[in-house]
Amino acid sequence: MIDFSTYRSFIALTQRTLIGSLLIVPLGISHCFAQDYDDSSVSDTISTLTLTPGDVSLNTDSCSSLAESEEFSLNGSYNNPSILVSYTVRLIATTGSSCNHEDVCDESPLDEGGCSCLKEVSNASTISTTFTVNDLFDDPCVEGEEQTINFFLHYAESEADPLIGLNPIEEESQAVKLSVDLNPPSAPDEAPSVTPAEEALVINAPEVGGDAIKYEACVWADSSSREEAICREIMGGSGDRFEGLENDIIYNVIYRVYDDVNNRSGDSPISQGTPASVLDFAEVYSGEYGGGERGGCEQRGVASASWIVLFLALLSVISRRRSLSHRASRLLGLTLSICAFSLGLVDQASAKRLGSQSPMTSTITLSAGSYQPSIDEEFTPTEGVKRPYERVFQDQSPLMFQIQLERHLFNNKGTLSLGGSVGFWSVEGEGLSVTTVSENTELSIMPLSAYGAYRFDLFQNKLPLIPVIKVGLSYYSWTIYDGAGDVALFEDGSQASGGTMGWFYSVGAHFLLDFLDREMAWAFDRDAGVNHSYLSFEYQSSRVDDFADPDSFRLGNDIYLFGITLDI
Repeated sequence: MIDFSTYRSFIALTQRTLIGSLLIVPLGISHCFAQDYDDSSVSDTISTLTLTPGDVSLNTDSCSSLAESEEFSLNGSYNNPSILVSYTVRLIATTGSSCNHEDVCDESPLDEGGCSCLKEVSNASTISTTFTVNDLFDDPCVEGEEQTINFFLHYAESEADPLIGLNPIEEESQAVKLSVDLNPPSAPDEAPSVTPAEEALVINAPEVGGDAIKYEACVWADSSSREEAICREIMGGSGDRFEGLENDIIYNVIYRVYDDVNNRSGDSPISQGTPASVLDFAEVYSGEYGGGERGGCEQRGVASASWIVLFLALLSVISRRRSLSHRASRLLGLTLSICAFSLGLVDQASAKRLGSQSPMTSTITLSAGSYQPSIDEEFTPTEGVKRPYERVFQDQSPLMFQIQLERHLFNNKGTLSLGGSVGFWSVEGEGLSVTTVSENTELSIMPLSAYGAYRFDLFQNKLPLIPVIKVGLSYYSWTIYDGAGDVALFEDGSQASGGTMGWFYSVGAHFLLDFLDREMAWAFDRDAGVNHSYLSFEYQSSRVDDFADPDSFRLGNDIYLFGITLDI
């Protein structure tokens, strides 16, 4: 069975296209779009319709002013008008989904629904008009109402096409939308959770359903009025730190939500909190205990070793920001994972012994070990009294991660190398407070070193346990963070960030993994260029105190490092 309406549309379109070509009228079919209030678009091959500006919505705060003052421009065009019949193009507004075409140019207001004809033209393919929202309604700003104004381009022929003899064509574009939303979200019925901090409150606002897309907290002193509140955007469902408050003052806290057109809800129930002083590690060390370190890059009494500062200073910069320190930690973890994964990819079944090895010029070691700085050695021990590191960090000894890279000088009488290393270590503790307020504080260290190394590997093919010794200079770049995650300050106001120099030596042993499976070792060399792989153990003793400067951190200590070493 033939669909006559489809056939008619095809014949009409073909006829118009052919006649338009003969008359050299550029009226070809094109892909068009209509633009709604949030600047999205829809496809329509019949007509184009745009509203300018296209990113305006009227809400409870803006409706009265925008409805009167904001002038909109509505522009449309019909792409394939007939050149043989009379037709009319109209711009129509409605709060419904469509209009009754028999009475399409009723100019009544839209308050009670219906349609309004904004403009019409005859036998013209383009049409435009300007209007305000007040032109469409008697009262557009009725509190609590939410409605969408839909705009259409309507095309109608007044008689049948003489070449085809079918009924006149009548078409309507897809809608362009303008939102009038005067229905704000409901006020939250649950008070926010408030945790006091130093000169701050940590606010946790329960999530609100519905159309809430933005959260805002307002804070004001209990002794002042609500009108003096300071309001800031926060994240719903997670703790946000509200900074810039005074310690020992009671603050009232509420939160409210906004919808997608920026309507604001009422206030939530009130919570209260009182910020209080919390001493971070820098304040405890310098204020409570009178420690001598004050940060900075000036290294006292080490003029003869200034070259190492120049060599390592660029690397130390990356420890100045907490986020980069965390990136370094993730990078070290990723490197270890990649190395372990590479070892697992070797297919032992297909490995074939080769007659020679690839060139061997360097060694890389990935290692980790439990470390605790000797900061407390600056202070004389007193029975029953904790020193600063023990008091704040509870004598924690987190893992220090290191990457060591060595360049071989010669390897015919054992392997002598020059190398350098970079590492990462951090520890978190709780600041000191005379109240119940709790804040974290963090000490982050990036150890850097340059050293010489000797490995006695002359007989490693027969005896897989190889002695190793290293001696070198160290530079430990360090930073202390307060509870807000910012660089802390010492008692004198200087930033708690700097670098401390020193020296170290290490002795250890490497166990040659090639000894366990020669075929796998040859395959690893062939496929990845790794000549030898070892399990490594080192005992490292360091003295990092600016060469016994009494006013510097004591960052050295003894540490046992375990890892994997690759000759490449």
